[in-house]
Order: sequence, then C-alpha cells, then structure tokens
Amino acid sequence: MLTIDGSYLEGGGQIVRAAVALSAVTGTFCRINNIRHGRKRPGLRPQHVTAIDGVRQCCGARVDGVVARSEILTFEPGKVAPPKRLRLQVGTAGSATLVLQAVLIPLIASGQKATVEIQGGTHVNWSPTLEYFREVFGWWLGRMGVLLRLESFQAGFYPRGGGHLRMTVEPADLRPLDATERGELEENAVWSIASKDLEQREVAERQVKGLRQFVDPDRVKVDYVNSSSTGTAICAVACFEHSRLGASALGKRGKPAEDVGADCGRLLRRRVDSGACIDKHMADQILPYMALAGSKSRAKVTEITDHCRTSVWLLHKFLPARFQIDKSTGLIHCSEGGR
Repeated sequence: MLTIDGSYLEGGGQIVRAAVALSAVTGTFCRINNIRHGRKRPGLRPQHVTAIDGVRQCCGARVDGVVARSEILTFEPGKVAPPKRLRLQVGTAGSATLVLQAVLIPLIASGQKATVEIQGGTHVNWSPTLEYFREVFGWWLGRMGVLLRLESFQAGFYPRGGGHLRMTVEPADLRPLDATERGELEENAVWSIASKDLEQREVAERQVKGLRQFVDPDRVKVDYVNSSSTGTAICAVACFEHSRLGASALGKRGKPAEDVGADCGRLLRRRVDSGACIDKHMADQILPYMALAGSKSRAKVTEITDHCRTSVWLLHKFLPARFQIDKSTGLIHCSEGGR
C-alpha cells in the first residue's frame, strides 16, 4: 500500500483527486493521510467525495473514509472498466470541472467511449471555468490525441451551484506533447457570460469592454444563461498555431463588471508577454497526461507553481515517468512515462 501525505506542499484537494485517479490506472492500493490538513476547513469537501466516487465507479474500487470532513481515506482499485454513462452530483457549488478532470484519467485509460453527466459549480473560485475547460484544457488534450466534447445545459455559480454539464470522451491513445513553440497568433477569443437577471444591466458586454483595455479580441461571444444563483464570468484565450493561453475572472457583488473584464485581460496580456506556451494553471493539469503518454514530452510554462511541484511529486510516486524542471526558463521535461 502506498501512503500519501495529503498535506504535502500545496496540500489541497488536487492531491486527493490525482492520487485516486492514478491509483485507478496503475492498480496501486493507496492511503491518503492529513487531507487538506492546513486548510481552514480540513478534510474532504463534497466535491472531493464526488470525484472519489466517480473514480471508484470507473474501476470498482473498495474505499474507506470517503465522507465529508474525513482526513484519512483508503482506495483499493479494481480493473478499470467504467460505465458507458456516469452520473455524478456534487450537491453544492463545488467545482464540476475538477471532478471531471479526476474521472477523465481512468476514462482515457479504459480505451472506451464514455459519457459523464454532472451537476455542480461551473464558474467558481479556484477551479477551471467551463469555457476554460473546453477551450484550453480540452484543446491541449486534443493535441495529445484525446477528443472530448463538453456540453452545458445550465450554469452553476456560487452559492447554489446547480450547473449541469455533459462530457463525452472518445477512445484515444495518448501521444507525447511538445509545447515549446507556439507559432503565430491566430486570434484572441473571448466568452463573457452572466446570469439572465443581469441582462438589463449589460453586465456581460461591460466585462468585454473592460477586457479591451488589455486585449483586442477578434472573436467575442456574449451570453446570458440560466442559473440558480446570480453570477458572471469571462474567459479569454490567445489562440496560437501550436498553443493556447487562457485567463478567466469571476464577478462578485460590488465589483464593477468592467473591472472583472480588466482583470481577465490584464492576466492574459501578462501570460502572452511571457513567451510561454502553457499558462500556470494548465501546467499542473497537463502533467499527468504527459506522464501517462509513454514517451518524452516537454512544455514551456509561464510559472512553476506549488501546484505544479505537487503534481510532479505525486506522479513520481505512481509512475515511472521522471520530470526535470528548469525554473529559469519554465521548461518541464518528462522522460520515460507510461503505466
């Protein structure tokens, strides 16, 4: 049994989600201690419980300690054989996209087509918005041979959540990634959304106006969506020949919509000016796929974060892949790889 310290470095839910997913695809019995130990509310949150249950269903695992606030869990995987249709419900505004990322790893490993329907938060703090998940995360996985489709039926803002997404994954063999040259800029694309109750105040349009202070968009989609809670979000993506860099911002009560858009535009401008191919949030999200691809991969990222270092630490425990990180250039090399 492999024992994982859930308080290591970044010490968040990332360790739990990634550990159970890697446990499933490698057949490694694992125990996770000190889950989110340093957080204000330590232990598992509802979105972590949902992610673990989703992975459990993908591999017939035996689990213990998978309840809210638990700081210790064990996960004993069986054979990876996910159902063709997986239905999950977070029950709060906990991130649906982070749950999808956890179950996606065993779904790809299964080599079967699968569909996941999930209800939860689609635009919440500390997680990819559904637009970022689809346009950046999904695009990078496409570069590695994974075709996934994401459909949205309802947005889920804090505090009620209630968003409804469907993800379809086609059978795929992961290919190594070379993300060191981004090529010419093809377009800047922007998605600005708000709940329908904000339409008369033109909140989504004003977010785009604020973004224009820093980014000149070539393509803009403005949408007012059904949701259980009032909310807004904006996502901007710099689309290069061989790369995509993304940035997102969420609205909050009392903050002008123009400032929300400016935050997003400023962030994207900084990431584009870095010369990197992958933004800092995408960096730790892509590492498991680099490790599982079975050959050499490399990526130039905007920043080496604690999330990134935590992901490397965890991957070294489960897989033969070995990472080398050059902090001065932002280059990450992955050698060997495979399950």
